[in-house]
Amino acid sequence: MSVLLLATLASCKADKDPAPVPSEIDTELEFFTGENQAATLRPCANSATGNLETTIRVRVHAPKSIDVKRIQRHTLALERHWSQWGVTFELAGPLEVIDEKVLFVAAGPDASSALASAQNAKQGTLSQEERDAVLAPYVTAPLRGLLANLSPDSTHEVQLLFVDRIADPKSPISAGLQYAAGLTLSPFAPASKQAQALETLIGINPRQLAAPVVVLSMYELARLAPQIRITVLAHELGHAFGLSHGGSRENLMEPTRHARCVPGLNLEQLRVLQTHLVQDAP
Repeated sequence: MSVLLLATLASCKADKDPAPVPSEIDTELEFFTGENQAATLRPCANSATGNLETTIRVRVHAPKSIDVKRIQRHTLALERHWSQWGVTFELAGPLEVIDEKVLFVAAGPDASSALASAQNAKQGTLSQEERDAVLAPYVTAPLRGLLANLSPDSTHEVQLLFVDRIADPKSPISAGLQYAAGLTLSPFAPASKQAQALETLIGINPRQLAAPVVVLSMYELARLAPQIRITVLAHELGHAFGLSHGGSRENLMEPTRHARCVPGLNLEQLRVLQTHLVQDAP
């Protein structure tokens, strides 16, 4: 019953990629492998070995404003990271176009009116928690609406959402999400204090989701150093199937790593993946 968050700051120059927007991704396209920086890196020395022998289906969603070539830039290294444990990936279908570009929005007139009414009713100053509770239905409306419309074929079909930004910097309850490169909501994720706080904030219990949802911010991805950028999706997939932050500098689930090798996982992490990817598979 938790939400896991990767919020990474970087100062790398943003990509500038205006291009035509294809409406679909060809399901035969080699979407998860290819020539890229990850292909030139060696696996990290302390990575545990294992063979999960499984394929993860991924359904991609994005607004029309995001070019499919920019999306593919962040998926190409995925199989390179996960193939060392016998995990491959396949597209569940063509790209699905969504309207949402930002999932946590700024407070509009309706939210301001609701806040004023709550303050009048209390006849005093609202606490931060009380303010968040009033504003949450308005600020998180795009995210909640989007989740309600997702229809995965199984609990193991990852819903991969590309958006301009996860949170508007002016959103009053973004809780640091304006700096998040990735956000994962998953029925397999373990509990943590940070996750519980975010779950309360957005009013969504991930255990009630039909499948893992991974959101990537194109704006923040463009600001990351290349050696980190190519690992963000692989890292978020770890969250999607039950892994928490932690490990050494060369571990895939260490959010501030700068490893010059393909980051790995330890034996305990592989055991968790074995449980959720293989034993719990439909």
